[in-house]
Amino acid sequence: MELKDALVASPVVDDPLLEPDLVHAFPAAMQSDFADNITGHQLRREIIATKLANLLVNRGGPGLAHELSAELGVPLVTVAAAFVSARTLFDLPSLWAAIDSADVPATVALTLHAEAAAIIRTLVSDIARGKGAASPAHLSTRLAPGLQRLLPRLDTLLRPEPRAQVDAVRARLSAAGSPARVTDWIATLHALSGAASIVALASDLSADESRTAEAYTRLGEALGLDWAKGAAASLAPADGWERLLVATTVRNFEAMRLDLIRRITSSGEDPLTAVDQWLNARQGSAGTLAGTITAARRTGPPTLAMLAHLAGIAQNTLAG
Repeated sequence: MELKDALVASPVVDDPLLEPDLVHAFPAAMQSDFADNITGHQLRREIIATKLANLLVNRGGPGLAHELSAELGVPLVTVAAAFVSARTLFDLPSLWAAIDSADVPATVALTLHAEAAAIIRTLVSDIARGKGAASPAHLSTRLAPGLQRLLPRLDTLLRPEPRAQVDAVRARLSAAGSPARVTDWIATLHALSGAASIVALASDLSADESRTAEAYTRLGEALGLDWAKGAAASLAPADGWERLLVATTVRNFEAMRLDLIRRITSSGEDPLTAVDQWLNARQGSAGTLAGTITAARRTGPPTLAMLAHLAGIAQNTLAG
């Protein structure tokens, strides 16, 4: 109800991507004969806000909007707007339909919905912390072409650590009894984690999306950040405060790479070349960071304290 009330008072409900939600709130027989009456309905804002709040809670989980609002320091309506963009950019309704129509036991269906909700949280978080998140139609128009160009190259862009993490998702879903189509879909969404930020950065730099993604993964592999990010994401927080710190640590391992690429790449230049030059020029500090992460990796199961400390060291190295 709090989310719905915030949406009613916000410009998000006026976004063109939400008009179908308004139309589909009415019986199909009315949608063509009374189209103008529906789009001009005096309770238009309330209907859209209710539909969106319900969908976000039902598909993302009851705590998604409030938890991400606290984690990211953004208003509830920004999280809701990012959810609308994610729904469009990653065709989430088709995933939900595939899960709903899967011929599996109810327990398996619940597991699949939980897996979908977990990756939706990641996708929404990625979008909510970027520029333009409050305008879903504009943002989706801006990012969709780049994501479409990136998708066919996804398999070649994955480095060993992210690939192992995606393979673990596939194995977990298969063991749970997931249909192959749903398994592939959710695994692909995991592989696309962070893709919206990468495409947005490529757009800002007037750079190729694939080269920008390669620059990002080059840093992750060379410095050990891919392992650190994956290890942080796999932790099981003991309480709400640990969950906030885990989420912040995961985001830091992403954001520091994006920030570096933005700083060292001039508009129109090749991000991967810029990253390689940066790594060559800072072999000492980069090698020290990679060695520290490798040593931490060998000490045993990762802990939140270890990974938060590594994030701080990495932040200092990449800021220099």
